[in-house]
Amino acid sequence: MSDSSQMAELLTALSEQQRTMAALIASLSQNSLREAPTSKASVPSFPPFDRTKETWDVYFARLGQHFEAHRVVSDNRKRAFLLSWVGSDTFELLQKLFSGEEIEFLVSGAARRGPQLPRVAATRVPAVQPH
Repeated sequence: MSDSSQMAELLTALSEQQRTMAALIASLSQNSLREAPTSKASVPSFPPFDRTKETWDVYFARLGQHFEAHRVVSDNRKRAFLLSWVGSDTFELLQKLFSGEEIEFLVSGAARRGPQLPRVAATRVPAVQPH
């Protein structure tokens, strides 16, 4: 076998290996994007709700962007993060206002129903007035 034919075979093998590696990298990239929402990577905490600084609507919109930025897509994870971050006063209010089943419903579609929370709270507890 001549040197030129060996070189051609080597170049063909290297080219094939390069295509295989590119396909593998693309596949791994797609898998990591799909798995990111369910991965155990930590999500930076979010400040508790403070009604003296912002309305629930504004807080909830910012929280939605925080979830988007950190790829939190599961309703279960969103609910768990929200309930752990809202602060003890808001958490206690939610416990008093809603049974476990209702709180699941309220938070699972939170992006759509979040702004309703102050209005719902006002109907259940007269001292709570919506902003």
